[in-house]
Amino acid sequence: MSGLDQLNDRDLLGLLARVRKRDALMLPVVVAGTAADLPPEGRVLELDGHQWTALPVRGELGLRRALQRALHDTALLLLIDEELVLPNDLAPRVALHRVHLVDQRTRLLDLFAARDAEPGLIGSALGRALVSDPPPGLRPSGAARLTVEEAWRAGAQGWLRLRPSGADGGGAPGLCRAGLAGPELGPAFSRRHPELRAGLLAHWDRSRGGAVARAIGQAWLNGELVALLGLIIVWDGARRAGPGAEAAMRVLPTYLLRADDDRPAEQRLSTALRDEAVVSGLIGVLYDIFDRTDPPLAPEIERSLVRAAGELPGLTEAQQASPYLPAALAQRYARLGGALERVAAGEEARAGAHDAAHEAIEALKGAEAHRRAAVDAAAAGTLAVARAATRLGLWLHGARGAAGERSAEAYAAWYVAEGAWVDRCRAALRERLGEGGPLALGARAVLRAADAERRRADQRFADLLLDGGALDSPGEGALALCQVLPRLVVPLLREAPDRRLLVLLMDGMSVPVALSVIEGLAMHQLSGRRAPGDSGGLGRALRPAFAALPTLTATSRASFFASKLVARHGDEPERLDARRFAENPHLQGFTASGPQLFLGQRVGVGGALSAELSAAIADPKERVLGAVINVVDDQLDGAIQLSLDWSQTQQVPLLGALLERCEAHDVVVLMVSDHGHVVATERLSSEAAVGGKRWRAVDAATATAARAGEAGALRPEERLLPEACWRPEGAGGLVALWPEPLGYNGVGGAHGGLSLAEVVTPVALLVGARHAERDPSWAPTSVEPPAWWALRRPVLRAPVAPAAGPGPQASLLFVAPPPTKVRVAPVDAAEHPLALALRESERFKVERRDHPPEVAALALRIVDRLAREPGGQEPFGALVEALGLPPAARRAESQVRAAGGLLCAGGPPVLELDRPGDRLRLDRRTLVAEYGLPLELSHDPA
Repeated sequence: MSGLDQLNDRDLLGLLARVRKRDALMLPVVVAGTAADLPPEGRVLELDGHQWTALPVRGELGLRRALQRALHDTALLLLIDEELVLPNDLAPRVALHRVHLVDQRTRLLDLFAARDAEPGLIGSALGRALVSDPPPGLRPSGAARLTVEEAWRAGAQGWLRLRPSGADGGGAPGLCRAGLAGPELGPAFSRRHPELRAGLLAHWDRSRGGAVARAIGQAWLNGELVALLGLIIVWDGARRAGPGAEAAMRVLPTYLLRADDDRPAEQRLSTALRDEAVVSGLIGVLYDIFDRTDPPLAPEIERSLVRAAGELPGLTEAQQASPYLPAALAQRYARLGGALERVAAGEEARAGAHDAAHEAIEALKGAEAHRRAAVDAAAAGTLAVARAATRLGLWLHGARGAAGERSAEAYAAWYVAEGAWVDRCRAALRERLGEGGPLALGARAVLRAADAERRRADQRFADLLLDGGALDSPGEGALALCQVLPRLVVPLLREAPDRRLLVLLMDGMSVPVALSVIEGLAMHQLSGRRAPGDSGGLGRALRPAFAALPTLTATSRASFFASKLVARHGDEPERLDARRFAENPHLQGFTASGPQLFLGQRVGVGGALSAELSAAIADPKERVLGAVINVVDDQLDGAIQLSLDWSQTQQVPLLGALLERCEAHDVVVLMVSDHGHVVATERLSSEAAVGGKRWRAVDAATATAARAGEAGALRPEERLLPEACWRPEGAGGLVALWPEPLGYNGVGGAHGGLSLAEVVTPVALLVGARHAERDPSWAPTSVEPPAWWALRRPVLRAPVAPAAGPGPQASLLFVAPPPTKVRVAPVDAAEHPLALALRESERFKVERRDHPPEVAALALRIVDRLAREPGGQEPFGALVEALGLPPAARRAESQVRAAGGLLCAGGPPVLELDRPGDRLRLDRRTLVAEYGLPLELSHDPA
């Protein structure tokens, strides 16, 4: 009798209740089992008003005496040895219902609420274990016949807390996740039921992924699951590191499986890992579990690898090449930080600077591919710093379009197209940049260099802006805010008699914030559109406008709604904006009683539009409406302003509701801002009695001296605004700051100065997708980021003599070399030209040497197939079926990833698998650039 088969009073009462349910006769009950702490004289149990005496019975003679007593007392519960064979003269009594016999078969069927069991289960080690050690949480299936597989499955789920088979629990990944969640359960089960190990492993072999599940299960039962994953992680890293780590791969199991307590080395796992298919399957399991969870493996694995690294020189390369180990991620960030410092220094030759940028992109791509790069908020923040810093580095050594601009309008156009993207990177770094570490040092270096470049641009812009003079009518390429309504809104309304438009002013929204907001509009199925042939510039998704000076809400917003610059606007309250909009001479005739402007609570409260504004949007007679949302400007004095992600529309709850309402009623939205903002981080003392964070009033003498250009009249960071601009009553002039970080009174979000981020405001036209489909006059457009934002690896690998004349493409970073001549041999006339060129390229011939032939063949087949598809993409399931890959999704994915690893060869990914969308995409341009293929092959098929 197993020591686990100890029935307590609750178990005994449960057995009695089931017996009484089946048979109403008061007969003695004979149970094959023992009770815990049951005295020789027995114990009285009460059930349904009847008292039962539970007696332990030893051997055949004890059973006979107890049955003799049963002639006078039928309420007996007799517990006998499970191994006792009933003698012949007692068996008829059982058959004739003289007693109730509760044996192993009865108890097993009761556990599962079954009527019969598959032959071989009763009396087996599994059957005895289920009866003696019922799995926790076991739920009766109610099946008429209990099968061996069902018994194994129920036992494994209860004893080892395995989930049922399915998307989340089935297969080798589910088995591995269960082992990581409860690593102590495997060894505990092995100690309790050593005779079940072989059967359980065979069950996992059949039901959870074959040899891969068997290797995982064996490691779990041995208490070596962490060692197994450590071995596979290094095995995978060694394969990525190249032939130099093969020696480590051969002897590594001995070191990884050696425990700290000096017990003998285990060789079982290394035997399983001799099968290449098992290794590939286990690596696929790693991809799965690291995609879905972050198991706390790092300390155990790191200790194993550090111990082994002391004796295996080749292991260091394997660690650095691994996409799982924290040490590998730290090494990639350190490499990135060093490259960024070289980029920021700017002391190397152009080829050297190019090499540093090239190395930075490679290190970033390696970090992005690491499975632990974004497992939590802290890791995701570090990755965001790495991306922003790398982008700034590329911009620093790319074509910085502002350097040769000759007008303020050209600077404004540059800011929308490129400078605002630079500012987004700078803001991301300031928000998340830590104190130490190689990555932080490199990021801080490029941030300092980028800040210096932007300072020069702001100074030049401020000088050109003030020298231009015509602040209400700038030159070609930009509008003054006071021109937006007559130049853009009126032509749109006149063009189509039934067209309706909402003017949405986002107070304080800078161009970088507008870029983020527009990125988040896709969830509302809204996008920027343009009217073909429009001369007003609506063909651009985002165009620049100049705020009124000084860049304050009171002056700039008033000039926008009134469509004219008036100095006294700065002294008038903002509540007059509704009257200015209603009386705007350019908007008369489009509504019955003048256009309405909704402010404050008339727009809405929280995330709900007001009933008044909703009704106005639904009224077809209201062809032009206005609304003001103050969320951005309200955040400028808040402590969390820098941490807001404006692409998430919940940051502006009214915006989503407003756009959805406009889309429902085919109302076009013109989104504008009255001014931008900067983040003042340095306080500049001011003696002025009147002023703000970025402006101050000066007396007449100071203003006269400044206009005469007298030295010392103003600080170098200050500029005197034109006399036509607003200034406080009694002041001789108004001075504004142009460097971004400076402020007179306090720090934080500020405006009123002359920087690009404050003066240049965004103008965007938004049209609902359904409206655009019905109205052919709208053509889609989008906000395109600059080339360096995409983080593409530079193609150039050697210095190239600059072409005659500077030209806009003088940067070596983005100049493509002459296309490599590739002889395309028609090996297969049906093969796509891109696959043919890849097959014959010299680099592919080199890369395929380190991979099995079947991986190279699969890579060519995938390229051949995806090159024919629009967009270079196809549903993953269809591709697997067409290529005849294994039906098991995990194994097929592992093979495709191996092919993708060959093609990327340490560079940016060429094959991108979108698991949620079930699509595989080929990046043709990267493939052509990496392998030096003819440039004409980089285009999708017509």
